[in-house]
Amino acid sequence: MTTNIVLILLLAFPFAAAQQQYEWNVLPNSPVQTGRYEDVNFINANQGWAVAGNSTLIRTGNGGETWDVLIAPAPYNVYFRCLSMVSSSKAFIGTLSTSYPLIVTSNSGKSFSPVTVAGKKPTKICGLFRVNQTIYGVGGYDGNATMVKSTDGGTTWNGYDMTPYALSLVDVHFFNDSVGLTIGSVDGAAYNSGRSVVLRTTNGGTSWETVYKSKRLKEWGWKLFFLNDSVGFVSIERRSTDPAGVFFLKTTDRGTTWTEHFFLQDYDVEGIGFANEAVGWIGGWSGPTYQTVDSGKTWDLFSKSNSMVNLNRIRRVNDTLMYGAGTRILRYAPAAVLSAERENAALPSLFTVAQNYPNPFNPNTTIEFTLPQASTVRIFIYNSVGHVIEGIMDNPKPAGTYRLQWRPSSALGSGVYFYQVQTEFGTVTRSMTYLK
Repeated sequence: MTTNIVLILLLAFPFAAAQQQYEWNVLPNSPVQTGRYEDVNFINANQGWAVAGNSTLIRTGNGGETWDVLIAPAPYNVYFRCLSMVSSSKAFIGTLSTSYPLIVTSNSGKSFSPVTVAGKKPTKICGLFRVNQTIYGVGGYDGNATMVKSTDGGTTWNGYDMTPYALSLVDVHFFNDSVGLTIGSVDGAAYNSGRSVVLRTTNGGTSWETVYKSKRLKEWGWKLFFLNDSVGFVSIERRSTDPAGVFFLKTTDRGTTWTEHFFLQDYDVEGIGFANEAVGWIGGWSGPTYQTVDSGKTWDLFSKSNSMVNLNRIRRVNDTLMYGAGTRILRYAPAAVLSAERENAALPSLFTVAQNYPNPFNPNTTIEFTLPQASTVRIFIYNSVGHVIEGIMDNPKPAGTYRLQWRPSSALGSGVYFYQVQTEFGTVTRSMTYLK
């Protein structure tokens, strides 16, 4: 009788509220880089690319479960620094090559072509950002500050001299076609003697205003990360030890004003990203990643630093999904899912959910389901009285058979639980028994 009542509750209230937990995990099939992946870019939850300095491009069409690896041939076997995807098959890549600072592939990396830029010629492109059909690029980190811009999806490009505003530029972010930010350094003779700077434009880059400039020498803005249209962060890298320590920046007004926040006394900062205003991560070159859970007041060595190494970029896809680029590709997504493998077999004709196995189980069990067509899949775990205790999946998935391994948290006690798989084809709920 109790089981029947719980099943009725689950079917009647399939979207009961739960405090979903998230975590970083290395995507196990992402190839290892001896240095690091310089950038990662996803156009949706499934389709993404990443680039590395050894002219390597990797791509996935299933959210990072598997990757194709391509090495650019000569003369494009240059240092890949940044990436902007236009579609699942077309992307622009910024490089550190003075001969080919900006290149494009329109066939998923099978071949590459140089991009012609009218006006000011860049010598390096270190950061790329796309808003609708407008794509911005900036560089370089060591001088010759230049912005490149395309308003037609990358068909034509123009270059603009940014030296009146900055010595070097490293990264760029735009909210729309008009309002945007770029970061780098100003003053000094090169990137190793300047001050970090943040520039802001409200007219698509026609003119820029300095909204932040450091009082310290030998540092420069490295990466921009925004949670939303208001709250954002800048990582500041530096060339030498400063008694004042290492800082990062935060804005809550769309980059109009910035506040400095102390990070550590000595660290080579590069990648930065936040899940919300309280929880965030900072990584660096040849070093581990640090985490804050109190809005940056304190930072501790991240528990997964042994796998989250050489962090250079965190890209936010949506409120529940981020990807990171280090020695491996990492994904920030709902916790407790050990893996979700797709079986390479004939596509199923029906939506089905199998009984978990083993059952009873300890410490983990496998949940198997099939999709006849692509669908967003949501999986929730309920306790014996019908309360949601955990959400373990909320992602679009292509057609196929999936086997998802789930491990309960250490706080969960023995007993009967229910897993519910929600798709566009229907909802299935099954019971399972956990023996602790």
